[in-house]
Amino acid sequence: MNNDKIISLLKLQLNYVEQLNVLLNDERQSLVDRDHQSITSLAVKKQELMSQLQDIDNNISIHCKNISLNDEQNTIKNQIKTLLTHCHKTNLSNGKAIELSINSIDRLQRSLIQKRANKSMTYNAKGHTRSSGSSSGYTSA
Repeated sequence: MNNDKIISLLKLQLNYVEQLNVLLNDERQSLVDRDHQSITSLAVKKQELMSQLQDIDNNISIHCKNISLNDEQNTIKNQIKTLLTHCHKTNLSNGKAIELSINSIDRLQRSLIQKRANKSMTYNAKGHTRSSGSSSGYTSA
């Protein structure tokens, strides 16, 4: 594979990584805004970009097996690696925010279910819920 083709593929890969970075920042903002529709569509776009990145990466690795990269190619490769590291950290951060949001929704759902099941519910000093329904089985008239 000629030098220009490798540079072309590396630049295309860099372009996709830059798009991924923008998409992850958009995802973060959608999480802050709680825009669930946007989060879903961004997840689909993110998956498509990751697939395209994998295809380009496979193409590059097939054609550059026993070839050492020149300075220009290495510079682009290092830019890609640096930006991918940043994308990875952002994606982990977004994933943690999603996980915390799901846990919060689960706690709220459990509290609502307990509220329906019991007459009243209180919180202890640690913030955990405690039912205060009739425990003896007798119901007052």
